[in-house]
Amino acid sequence: MDEALAGEVLLDHFKNPRGRGKVPEAVLKKSGVNPVCGDRVELTGNLKDGRWELKTEGAGCVISQASASMMTEALKDRPAGEASALARAVFNWISGRGARPDFSSEGLEDLDALAGVRRHPARASCACLAWNLFLEGVENAAHDG
Repeated sequence: MDEALAGEVLLDHFKNPRGRGKVPEAVLKKSGVNPVCGDRVELTGNLKDGRWELKTEGAGCVISQASASMMTEALKDRPAGEASALARAVFNWISGRGARPDFSSEGLEDLDALAGVRRHPARASCACLAWNLFLEGVENAAHDG
């Protein structure tokens, strides 16, 4: 994805966030702040029939909020184990710890817009915030349940 298209995708997710709000009676509740720039994300979620329903609220830069929107879209309707594996792969890719996941399946193409942030560690932390909250929340839920 070229930089101009990536910018359009990021802006679309920022201006028209998917998965915005709070999941009622959520079993997964995580919030975090990016210490680098002050981005804030609150993630809530419930498992329904083995699949995560996720919503986010927050404020911050285009990258952090667009990434949170992309995450809710990418993980929606996926089995819990598959959602966790995808979240781990995307988090590792954005943070420079892993290879680019296969985004060819339906609903994942927008994630390519995050490729450019990998060159800028401060921006990568913005993009990783929501993904990290999901991974921590799933881990906490596993230990609590």
